[in-house]
Amino acid sequence: MSERAQARAHPVESGPSAPARPLQNEILSRIPSAELAILLEHAQEIHCRSRDEMFEAGSVIDRVYFPQTGMASLVIVLEDGTTVEALTVGREGFTAVPLLNAVRTARYKGICQVEGRFLALSAETFLSIIDRLPDLSRRLHRYAQYASDVAAQSAACNGVHRLEQRCARWLLVTSDAIGSTTFNLTQEFLSQMLAVRRPGVTVAMASLAKKELISYRYRQVTLVDVPGLKETACECYATIRGRAEELLA
Repeated sequence: MSERAQARAHPVESGPSAPARPLQNEILSRIPSAELAILLEHAQEIHCRSRDEMFEAGSVIDRVYFPQTGMASLVIVLEDGTTVEALTVGREGFTAVPLLNAVRTARYKGICQVEGRFLALSAETFLSIIDRLPDLSRRLHRYAQYASDVAAQSAACNGVHRLEQRCARWLLVTSDAIGSTTFNLTQEFLSQMLAVRRPGVTVAMASLAKKELISYRYRQVTLVDVPGLKETACECYATIRGRAEELLA
């Protein structure tokens, strides 16, 4: 984690007893208790705020994050500073896929997209214990395949589908990732994630609100009609959910 990220991430618990609250990360909640105990001996629960920087593209991966209630975005940063979201990481996954292939450099920039709690441990510790955690290792490799599939699907989606459909898909994916239909979001941030101009996002969000699919005020979004939002979203949302059911269950 960069010095700036360390300054902006706020530990709330640490040590063998962390976390005291039930696990919400879906990978960790499914591994055997003996494996989980080993991991929790080294884990620390931290709280990240929206837009906190977690790591920089090109930096050495020094921390592994398992989202609990928060969500991270892995974004590509272009030479002119434009950011394009490659993948969201919520309670279904973790942030350090390259480590599974002995790659220590981050390909993307990692930022906290939705404020919340994350379990974190050092990359060195993760690599030192992963061979003792066969079920976790298997699930992480399956998540890596899922992440690759989602990134490819999202690239196709951004190039083909209408902005309103893409907004609906993004809102649904975010809701699934954090386990809540209400979360904080600015239109400026969403426009950056979808690589479009803010006025376009404003029109798309207004259309979704007019159809009473969402409510949006004071930087907070609530999905009011999830079935209706699924009908509005492009096929990519159903495809992503199908891959999750196949690979992550």
